[in-house]
Amino acid sequence: MLLGKFKILLCIIMTGLSYFIISKLFFIPIQEYGMFESGMYYILNNFIFLLCLAGLSLLLFDSNKNLSYFYFFGLFLLAYISTLMSIDLILNWIFLYNLDYFWGFDKFPLVILYFLSIFLGVILWFNPINNLFKTFVLIFFGFIIAFHVALKDIETFTLKSFINFPGGNLIIIIWLSIILIYLFKIFNIFNKKYILFVSRIYGSWLITIGIISAIFSLLY
Repeated sequence: MLLGKFKILLCIIMTGLSYFIISKLFFIPIQEYGMFESGMYYILNNFIFLLCLAGLSLLLFDSNKNLSYFYFFGLFLLAYISTLMSIDLILNWIFLYNLDYFWGFDKFPLVILYFLSIFLGVILWFNPINNLFKTFVLIFFGFIIAFHVALKDIETFTLKSFINFPGGNLIIIIWLSIILIYLFKIFNIFNKKYILFVSRIYGSWLITIGIISAIFSLLY
């Protein structure tokens, strides 16, 4: 049984790695900024985001029904794409109220990730949570990540622009979250009696990292 689960996990990992290799061979030599791969590599080099993704996976892994994961994926996808399509309206609202005043617009993309880290850290203190709370967390997570991605690569939302950068982010988010959740389930790392304990430790870490990072961004 355990061997079968490892085979499925290996298949998931190899699928993603094969895509990396194919995109590297066929797209990057032609254009350095190309196709889905550029967005993938950006997320892989984004430490604070990877920490947030691990926190989200910790929130989601205890769902008992596989159908729940399709529901969560649909919610995230809806929030992610809707935000990208509405980025001009969101930016106008931000400039109207000077929400980027303290950190400056150049630091704003990272600052919103710091606040996402703090938000997830707080939510993890109440883990395990029900599907209603998970729904809210996923919508907020999808909004912040799409907003962060749009700020790093602002252009009119089209299918071409989606492929060039946001699409790569979307693929790597889904791929990594599936791997993390599946690993938790394979090793049964977090029994239900330990979920709250582990979540509070990791949540406290996310809160601390988010606050320190935000302060240093403000000072420097």
